[in-house]
Amino acid sequence: MNDFWKGVLAGILPTIILTGSSFLFFDIFVERAVVPNVVEQLKQQNYINQNLKEGRYVATTQDAFNKNYVIDSNILINLKNESYALVRQVEDLQRQNNEKLQSATKQYQKIAFQQSEQVALTHSRIDKLQNTVKILNSRLNHGFEVKIYYHNNPEYKGEIQLNTDNVLIRSLLTNGMEYNLSQGNNKAEFRALLRPLKVEGEFSSDPVANLYIDDHKKLFIGTKSSGVGKAYLTW
Repeated sequence: MNDFWKGVLAGILPTIILTGSSFLFFDIFVERAVVPNVVEQLKQQNYINQNLKEGRYVATTQDAFNKNYVIDSNILINLKNESYALVRQVEDLQRQNNEKLQSATKQYQKIAFQQSEQVALTHSRIDKLQNTVKILNSRLNHGFEVKIYYHNNPEYKGEIQLNTDNVLIRSLLTNGMEYNLSQGNNKAEFRALLRPLKVEGEFSSDPVANLYIDDHKKLFIGTKSSGVGKAYLTW
């Protein structure tokens, strides 16, 4: 090296040494004085994450990760054996179960409705059968029992109003025909007037009838009837 370059190097070397020393001492100063003070201030003002406060940190190297994040062997075995399920799989299973439940509920409701229809149909058939038996029995006996009320309209004196909503009256009697009524030893004959009748303000399907009050008294004379009595109607 010639004298020129030696002179140049001798001139700038102190500057280089001073500059490097400045950077070195600055880093030490920042690390030892500034950083701890800043961290302490952040802690006091609750800016530090709880993980950092408790000494936990995120690993940034493979060695640190392997040292701090060891996976339990049982977890690996369960993963291999597919013992765990994804959230998506659980949601799909739940959706499928809900669909099956809804389908089963609809099927049950359908079956219950069909059974209720069958029960109603069975009851209807039983009612018809019972009515048929009553009609046949009345035909054989040429009559049946009726419950007789009274009214105050003299226009219908000598007539008996019979309820056509009753199956026996509707099936066995004829409008305008005369029929016999007997109650104990009392007997009388009345012309039939067939029409729907109300009992206590409501239409009834019972074998009920209406007589003018004087006719009613004669038929039930000597009885304890209080306005309503039972008599046997024959033809």
